[in-house]
Amino acid sequence: MQESIRCKIDYIIAAFILAGGIALGGYFIGNSFLKTRLQDRYVTVKGLSEREVAANLAIWNITIKATGNNLNEVNNKINTDRNTVMDFLIKQGFQTDEVEIGSYLVTDLLAQTYRNTTSEEFRYIINASIILKTSKVELVRKVTQLQNLLVQQGVAIGAEGYDGLSYEFTKFNEIKPEMLEEAIKNARKAALKFAEDSGNKIGSLKRANQGTFTISSADGGDRNDEYSNSQAEKKSIRKKIRLVTTLEYFFKE
Repeated sequence: MQESIRCKIDYIIAAFILAGGIALGGYFIGNSFLKTRLQDRYVTVKGLSEREVAANLAIWNITIKATGNNLNEVNNKINTDRNTVMDFLIKQGFQTDEVEIGSYLVTDLLAQTYRNTTSEEFRYIINASIILKTSKVELVRKVTQLQNLLVQQGVAIGAEGYDGLSYEFTKFNEIKPEMLEEAIKNARKAALKFAEDSGNKIGSLKRANQGTFTISSADGGDRNDEYSNSQAEKKSIRKKIRLVTTLEYFFKE
């Protein structure tokens, strides 16, 4: 009889222990699940930073052309014209170390089998270029308007004579840290505002994406990637640099 009572007591104690273990286990599982759900709650925000800058480097690739049936005469003509262009640039205020000789290409039309040589007015074409690289950006802009003076001296400016002009901004690394800091601050402001409006609080940073610096013409030309050759951007002295940074923040429990 006593042994039977003792067994019942042991059974009741074991049942309480088991029930307590299940309840405690359920608590930890539920609490862990709650924390996981809270960690899944986050906000994605973007921060913008923009700067308008002036180009500090001008590159002008001036192409010239000479044609004829006597190769020596055509070569002498192209050399004379090239010297004329270089002298013109020096007289306009550029330094000799800012001017260099570029490409030199000879085309023999008679050697091209697909040409009807009997109808050609000349046999040889020589294309050459003079490259001006200078920080005198405004001076370059003015001098490009004077190309007619070269034409008056018998220099045949190629079709690429003006298209070969580009303006660049080379001090990008000087403004990059400041722009990145500003974009991050603006992104965090957006996160705090969103949290306030939604009754939450911002917690730790989940993920950050610096984003890509893009450049466009400040006059309206677009540039869609980091190193695009957009004609509008190349021709513009005023440039707009833009950075969009993306951040993700957890909400606090």
